[in-house]
Amino acid sequence: MQRDPLGVLSDCAEQLGYLTPIESGPTPAASTMELVVAVDFSGACRGVIYLGMGPGLARQLAINMLGCPERSPIAEETACEAAQELVNVVAGNVLPLVYGGDAEFRIGAPRRASFPEGANRCSAALRTEEGMLALVVVGEAVAAQPIAGGR
Repeated sequence: MQRDPLGVLSDCAEQLGYLTPIESGPTPAASTMELVVAVDFSGACRGVIYLGMGPGLARQLAINMLGCPERSPIAEETACEAAQELVNVVAGNVLPLVYGGDAEFRIGAPRRASFPEGANRCSAALRTEEGMLALVVVGEAVAAQPIAGGR
């Protein structure tokens, strides 16, 4: 079990998405993300968890999660649904780490989004063999701080 949000992202990418984590790094520019999905949360605090994916990563994630042959045609909506499932699982595991294990939250339905601008956020990125993942947590009481190797 990971004790930091970047570790959770790495574990979820590997175990749910069958992606191969390589290294952490600074959060990439929003313009380099092909797809961004998010979940809103409320409860002890409120905010949004965003997950960005570099070019081709959502498609590869869908192929891996569905067990399809490598060159299978994957609809854009199917790739988006796979990304939404990943952000949902990441959110459920990251929130207790960011806000404390006793805090209770309600997580909204995953949706397409754009990366946020401004303060009250922490972020990190994970490079996998298949592409780049970027995690951004925006919410009350989230200081602008790095997540273990992030920005």
